[in-house]
Amino acid sequence: MTYTYKKSNYLRPGELPKGAQATFKYRTRRNAKQKSPANAPALARDVELLTGIVQGQQAAADEERFANAVYSLGMELIFRLTLGPPKGYPGWLELDALVNTSFGYRAFEIDDMTFVHRGEQERSEALLKDLKRLEYLRYMGLQIPEIEHVDAARLQNAQDAYLTVRELLR
Repeated sequence: MTYTYKKSNYLRPGELPKGAQATFKYRTRRNAKQKSPANAPALARDVELLTGIVQGQQAAADEERFANAVYSLGMELIFRLTLGPPKGYPGWLELDALVNTSFGYRAFEIDDMTFVHRGEQERSEALLKDLKRLEYLRYMGLQIPEIEHVDAARLQNAQDAYLTVRELLR
């Protein structure tokens, strides 16, 4: 007496009738054609996922890359620090990044140099804003000698941003 065992029967070897032999039948699957590396779809190696948010605040892509590079170096960052009166009131100013390095705090403004500071008047207004920011920072007890401006063109991808921040902070 032979008993055919199929997977769908869910029989265990001890459940076979006495004197019965089990012959097993397994389905074999045909192997799908394996894709050669030439036929495989091209995948991006370093996909840069940007959320548009740093510390719960909206951020441009270059500002987020700057923040991610600072974090990858193991430093602390205060993003979009409001200086002076509360945001929205006359006289309020905003600092893009305040980085706590091992030698103290450093202030950074991330600027797109392609359209800012075109004329002499705009340059003098930017300098006046920088002086006001420094005054507010000194009022907070931070002795920062200058506000460093970083060109957004140097922050076009994650690798460039990391190299730029490493050059600036080390």
